[in-house]
Amino acid sequence: MTSEEAITYQLKQLKGKPLKEKLEHIFTYYRGPILGVMIALLLCGYLIFHFATHKEEVLHVVCLNSFAKAEAADLCCREFAQAAGIDLEKETVYLNTSLIVSDATPNETYEAIQTLSAQAAAGTVDVLMADLDALGIFLYGDYFRDLTQVLTPQQQTRLQDHMLYIDLVYLEAKLSGEEVPTPYPDPTKPEDMEQPVPVALLLPQENSFRQMCYGSLKTPIAVGFVVNGSHTQNALAFLDYIFPET
Repeated sequence: MTSEEAITYQLKQLKGKPLKEKLEHIFTYYRGPILGVMIALLLCGYLIFHFATHKEEVLHVVCLNSFAKAEAADLCCREFAQAAGIDLEKETVYLNTSLIVSDATPNETYEAIQTLSAQAAAGTVDVLMADLDALGIFLYGDYFRDLTQVLTPQQQTRLQDHMLYIDLVYLEAKLSGEEVPTPYPDPTKPEDMEQPVPVALLLPQENSFRQMCYGSLKTPIAVGFVVNGSHTQNALAFLDYIFPET
């Protein structure tokens, strides 16, 4: 029996039967094609919705051990976007304040380090801010960019007094697998280093962005640009946002 003859036979079988029986018959014999069409329609609908609502992420900032609430973080993102001319209808700025790095929470710390390492490798995180104790975990992990290669000359001059350093000799030795003495050199004393490289900036206690993220915490808070970050220009604009010229 040909396909055409089979269809004709099925139509004759349905003739005169109630609608319910017709539907049951059709579903029984054509279940596969019907389900295939339904799945295809659902997939098309999902793809249309995804592309219609998808926003490109143009800056990803992580604030470790932050006290900031979601509402405050959202307000910060909107203020920065307005200052930087970012259209939040089409693009998004993400401020992640949920990651914890602390000796008191080893499981959360491990997950945070794994997350940040993966994001750095993929180039999906641009800026990292943290208290100095947490930041110290990353300083000699080849995690931060050399600020002299990122900041404009004007920014370097304006922010010179806020810079934190690593010793390139220590970093290269560690990356090559050599044992290096600890503790590492004091990041606030480049004069004690063989090859000092600025990689982070201290936020003043009165800095409004620092207060939003960390309240009245007295521990030093610093910020740096993450290696492989994909949005350098927006990261520079963010730096001007949190270090406004006076």
